[in-house]
Amino acid sequence: MNEIIKFWDEERVRSHIKPARVIKFFKDNGLRNINFIDIGANVGKYYDVLSEEIGVNKCEMIEPCDELVEYLKEKYKNNNSVKICDKAITEQNGFFHFSNITQLVLKNNNDKNNIKKGFNLGTSSIGNRPGDKEGITFTNFLNNINTIPFKNIHFIKIDTENLDIKILSNLTEFIEQKKISPFISFEKNYGKLFSHKQAQEIIDKLCRVGKYEKIDIESSNSDVDLIPIQLS
Repeated sequence: MNEIIKFWDEERVRSHIKPARVIKFFKDNGLRNINFIDIGANVGKYYDVLSEEIGVNKCEMIEPCDELVEYLKEKYKNNNSVKICDKAITEQNGFFHFSNITQLVLKNNNDKNNIKKGFNLGTSSIGNRPGDKEGITFTNFLNNINTIPFKNIHFIKIDTENLDIKILSNLTEFIEQKKISPFISFEKNYGKLFSHKQAQEIIDKLCRVGKYEKIDIESSNSDVDLIPIQLS
């Protein structure tokens, strides 16, 4: 199993990682060492690619898939900059069904020399119905698990397949209270849960209280950046 995950890590996943704008922002602002939180860390490739260009003092990786968590722990066992949390970030605290496709993908592609073109270990998602995967709100994580001082969180990457906008909604009050404005990257994956208007209202509020550059969510690319007007 780990051989297939390693193949995904070393041969396939890099093409899905697009940190160029993040790197440019921090370099342009003279910040060469950052701390960041990675929601939906998968195999940690975002950290790997980002740290090739910018120093990473601390990275909190959050990943609910058990097989990927096992892989992450082995991969970063000698890296003191990385801390791994094996929970899901959800709308409310509790235990939920996690649609973990890893086993299915591995079963159908058990020979790394015969992997299908569409092979992807990054499409698992959490649901609302009860299950055995612990889910916590992002503010719960920030207040009780996170080890990075709030003022020193420079970047948050969110890739949950289905809950990015809900996480941003949950984060808004926290950002307003703590008066922080980390750079935020997320995916435009709200179609099954929100209309464009509803998503835009959530983003508008976050941009207002967090002092981010305004964006039009409907015309944005699949990868969306919330850029601070001024670094906190």
